[in-house]
Amino acid sequence: PTVCSSLDQALEYLDKDREFLTRGGVFSDTMIDAYIELKLVLARALRVERERHGLTQAVAARQLRSSQSRVAKMEAADRTVSLDLLVRAYFGLGGTRAGMARAVGRSRAGR
Repeated sequence: PTVCSSLDQALEYLDKDREFLTRGGVFSDTMIDAYIELKLVLARALRVERERHGLTQAVAARQLRSSQSRVAKMEAADRTVSLDLLVRAYFGLGGTRAGMARAVGRSRAGR
């Protein structure tokens, strides 16, 4: 497996799996789009929160008891990163429920 180098690349790879995911009606296109959007929003929110505190990825990783490469994967919305991990990391860096709501709300407002 390789790490995506950008959010756009992560979105491209997730989108490439669309045919497999929709086969047999397991997931709808709407569900996949919502998942991709949420993952990208959470990845951006994590990066913004880290930068707001003036932390490097390495320092953030120590705070999260993780590794710099894992933080990079989180911020790139890598396919190996779960929504749960993104949320826990966001709050682990001091993010708030209100901040999370604003990030998700901005995303929904842009539709």
